[in-house]
Amino acid sequence: MAAPGGHPPVTALTDASLFPGATHTHLRVHTASARVTYLAKVNTRPGSAAVLAGEAASLNAFQGAPLRVPTPIAMGTVPADADVIAGAGGNGGGSGGGGEDGGAFLLMEWVELVPFGASIPSVQAALGTALARTHAEVTAADDGYGFAVPTYLGATALDNTRSDDWAEFFLRQRLAPALANAIASHGGGVTGTNAESAAALSRHAAALLADDGAAVRAVVAAGRGGVRPPPSLLHGDLWAGNVGATAAATATAGERQPVAVDPASWYGDAEFDLAVSRLYGALGAPFAAAYAAGAGWGKRGGRGSCGGRAHAASSPVHSLPVAESAQFARGWIWA
Repeated sequence: MAAPGGHPPVTALTDASLFPGATHTHLRVHTASARVTYLAKVNTRPGSAAVLAGEAASLNAFQGAPLRVPTPIAMGTVPADADVIAGAGGNGGGSGGGGEDGGAFLLMEWVELVPFGASIPSVQAALGTALARTHAEVTAADDGYGFAVPTYLGATALDNTRSDDWAEFFLRQRLAPALANAIASHGGGVTGTNAESAAALSRHAAALLADDGAAVRAVVAAGRGGVRPPPSLLHGDLWAGNVGATAAATATAGERQPVAVDPASWYGDAEFDLAVSRLYGALGAPFAAAYAAGAGWGKRGGRGSCGGRAHAASSPVHSLPVAESAQFARGWIWA
């Protein structure tokens, strides 16, 4: 792996993967400068370049936003005969055996993070404030919902084709594909309690999508009091496992700060991020309170002034693409 132009040459790669067998292998990239270290996210499965391109675009969209993410440096392809993982002394996670292409890598800044940083109350509060500011300050330039490129949850591509209608976008490009994928993938291949849950999911899907999704459209409209939600920049997969904390206090804030990783971004209703944040190791009360304060909920003129909205009451329909899968663990619908 060579350093991009203008950067110090690479001297060594060490494995930094969280666990064996992960979809991506993470490599710490050491350079001739002790002050410059990178993270390379490598996926040797064919077609992975599109997945990493979506993440790179997501990271780029967040540059300069109040919520910090790592800065992307470069992308590249992995030759089909390359043995990058073994060369780093790693465990082989993410290796897929090549194929017509050897996969791809995404190079980004190395951020020293505290494991389970999202469990620190002060980090949760800082995350809530930063996310509220990002949702308010960073919106789509063309005022539409979607994103310039497909982004991915796992290996599943999200349809980010632009739309002016939030209810239509959410119904057709998020909820319906997720439910269809879940039913097709698991509806006929499980037994016992899982089979009963799959059958229930099929019934719920039919009810939600009946009459051109009238029930979903009604909930989405009611959640905003009939007001069109601004197309805010979303992280897209904001749960506790995708939030770390800086290993040391920053000079400006005087304490550890949150850093979000692995975004699958698009522009949509900010409450989608909030709905996902309540799943799979939910972010806690300090996050909720700080977000509500930062968003001006409950204040005159704030978006919470209609109906006294609070974090726990954010439109539940937005978490349906993942919430319906809870009994089968994270990723069931998006498998």
